[in-house]
Amino acid sequence: MTNLRFLQFYDGWDDYGSKVPVPTGFESLSDKLRYLHWEGFCLESLPLNFCAEQLVELYMPFSKLKKLWDGVQNLVNLKIIGLQGSKDLIEVPDLSKAEKLEIVNLSFCVSLLQLHVYSKSLQGLNAKNCSSLKEFSVTSEEITELNLADTAICELPPSIWQKKKLAFLVLNGCKNLKFVGNEIVHLLSSKRLDLSQTNIERLPALPPSLKYLMAEGCTSLETNFTQHLVLHHMIQSRIPYLHKHPSNPGYYNNHECFFFPGDRITKACGFCTGDSSITIPYLPKSDLHGFIYCIIFSEGIYGKRSSVLSCSINQDGIQVGQDQKTIYIPDLFLDHVLFWYHDIRQFDRIREVCDHFSDLTISFEHKHLFRGVKITWGIKECGVFPVYARASGFKVVGSNSKETFECESITQISNNESQPRPRAIRVEAGVRGSNNENEEDRNNFLQQKRMRTSP
Repeated sequence: MTNLRFLQFYDGWDDYGSKVPVPTGFESLSDKLRYLHWEGFCLESLPLNFCAEQLVELYMPFSKLKKLWDGVQNLVNLKIIGLQGSKDLIEVPDLSKAEKLEIVNLSFCVSLLQLHVYSKSLQGLNAKNCSSLKEFSVTSEEITELNLADTAICELPPSIWQKKKLAFLVLNGCKNLKFVGNEIVHLLSSKRLDLSQTNIERLPALPPSLKYLMAEGCTSLETNFTQHLVLHHMIQSRIPYLHKHPSNPGYYNNHECFFFPGDRITKACGFCTGDSSITIPYLPKSDLHGFIYCIIFSEGIYGKRSSVLSCSINQDGIQVGQDQKTIYIPDLFLDHVLFWYHDIRQFDRIREVCDHFSDLTISFEHKHLFRGVKITWGIKECGVFPVYARASGFKVVGSNSKETFECESITQISNNESQPRPRAIRVEAGVRGSNNENEEDRNNFLQQKRMRTSP
């Protein structure tokens, strides 16, 4: 079979071992082979004389391989390597000549101690559950996805922060990981960062493009600081980005999530309550661009399944806005905080004649269907940050609707968390859209309604 180009042994492995034993005298493979798919391959390496120059895809999951071959092969056509579940693998070959390599999957290669991928074209690397992996590096500037979940790494190499195209970084379950470098802010394409179940103590400034942060179970994390960090990130980076790219705000909303431990909402929040709904007595519409929502989920068993978090906004019994997102919440052993942004452009009746909202009720519901029955649970507190556009940028408004909280330095805000309120800056003529002759009536109105909203 010297001209063989396609070889596939599909489903040749199960819990009892390989179903396709290597024939006696197996000493070579075709040098013209372009696609090699052999599940449960039972030898420790490929034949010594195998030439992989024509190979495009190498897919050998759940194999007994300890290594593929010795030396450096001219892998000019290779695009995909799949060795997931090869528990005896201890060595990955030199891939420096794999000029077209795009994807490498080494997940659950539990004997792998170090991994150094010298490929300039690599786009995706999955080393999930390589539980012995302590040393790691990748040279490609094209990499967009990197999964190092449940590995033994203590820190990431500095070169990682130079990967301008890296969009997805997964580090959940890396118990030895205690910090992430400040250089992470230079990951200009970063969209998703998963730090769940790590021992991270403090987050650095987040990349401006980041819209998904999962830090579930990070018990060492400074939660008050993290809330202010996330708020700063949303106001300074995410919301301006969304308003510059308004093509699909619904897609943005459903894929946005900032989730981490916390048992109370920051005092910077103008409107919060120990319930699943809140009523805002007075809120001007002029320059109102949206709301940042904050939900406290109580500890409990959530069933490790997808669920729906919905928000309904009503005034005088009429729904003026709604939002819904599909989320996944694992079983929680302590309370957690969820932040997300709701764009005003999704409101149905936001530009009606009246220039303000009065008694605006915002209600949240977390539910999933189990055998056709709707089950609701989990919401301990909720908070709302109205977001207004000012000449100097986006701001969040305080509880009397005439104060906007500036994004001070994160350290200063965090250190002042014990004080009743962070510093507020008064807008020159009240909230934009008001007029001076109505100030007294408005203040009286607020005084009467203030008790409906938690401070």
